[in-house]
Amino acid sequence: MRIVPSTPRLEETGQPKNEAVVLDRSSDLRIIDIGMAKEALMRALWIVFGLTMACPGMVQGQDPLGAIRKSDEYQAAYKQGRAEADRELNDQSATIYTYGLGDLCENLDRETGLPYNGFGCVVDDKILGRTDGHNDRIMESIKANGLPKNSFKPWERELFGLKGYVESRRKHDKPETLTADGPALKSPDASYTIKPIVKQIERDGKVVKTLAIELSGNGRKPEEIWLFAHADEKTELFWGPKESGFVVVAIRDSRYDQFEVLDLRRGRMLRMEMISRPERPATHPKDRSGPH
Repeated sequence: MRIVPSTPRLEETGQPKNEAVVLDRSSDLRIIDIGMAKEALMRALWIVFGLTMACPGMVQGQDPLGAIRKSDEYQAAYKQGRAEADRELNDQSATIYTYGLGDLCENLDRETGLPYNGFGCVVDDKILGRTDGHNDRIMESIKANGLPKNSFKPWERELFGLKGYVESRRKHDKPETLTADGPALKSPDASYTIKPIVKQIERDGKVVKTLAIELSGNGRKPEEIWLFAHADEKTELFWGPKESGFVVVAIRDSRYDQFEVLDLRRGRMLRMEMISRPERPATHPKDRSGPH
């Protein structure tokens, strides 16, 4: 079969309409609207584009081939994911399964207030099935019973406006200070302990000291969490509201104000905001160049 262009013809509206004549083996002539053909082609391209972007963009297991891919491996993993979701709901530790190239600074689903639990970017039917089964079960529970008890949704305003939250806290509360190899800090209810530790990494041939913490409590073994901070930078700590289950670390250097939220229950970072600080005016004494 081959397609040859035909001349535009006028419809009743008087507008030109592009068409093509299709010659098939029976020599029958059929008219195909090129506009329809282009629309179908664009739909196909968008499907391909969606599949190409599936790895970094799939947040809640919305597999574009979900209606087609039902292998035995997928179905078994789907049941496994649902069972895992039930255990999380019973333990009040519900999460949202993810896969793909997620944002390292964003590990909290704003809609549900639940932490992300990622599989990485290599995806197969097992991961698709587990993700779909798990997240479907979590959403079913939310629809029937409301948000899980471990959801951070009640503190959405604080968690997604960290700069304002920290500035407000500074006006009313004195922050605790994390210092390199300094004393451990206890949460107000004495359930959690944060111990600052120093890590050394090599960068550009130089040894750089960075700050990390060891978080323990809630009957869980200590978890080590790296902070995006040099050991000598000013680092403040604000415990979240009662029973919120989070703590905010505020880091300040010469260029940025940085805010990190840590999940006390799971011992992981929930999200981070980094805000550039205004540059000093050129007239500042430290910025002047030339002889003095």
